[in-house]
Amino acid sequence: MPITKEQVEKNARLGRLGLTDDEKTRFQTELDSIVDFVNTLEPIEIEAVPPTDHVAEKRNVYRPDQVEPCPDATELIKLSPHRDRYTAPSVRTLWKTA
Repeated sequence: MPITKEQVEKNARLGRLGLTDDEKTRFQTELDSIVDFVNTLEPIEIEAVPPTDHVAEKRNVYRPDQVEPCPDATELIKLSPHRDRYTAPSVRTLWKTA
């Protein structure tokens, strides 16, 4: 079943797209070819193919959560270049770079 110009206009209206007549004609042709391609896939037998949720066969590649001790705050401060104070850029500086 070919795509009609009315279907293209309806979808453009739903998507709030302002299309010219040339664009409507072009999209009608393009959508029609997409539907034709999908229809060529219809006769393929897929009953024996199991559903795929991911192309890789991996399952849960993340490590398990483990509670680890947190470093002492004084040791973390020693790693900081500003050991004697905490600094952050001013709001004005942040606004100028944005």
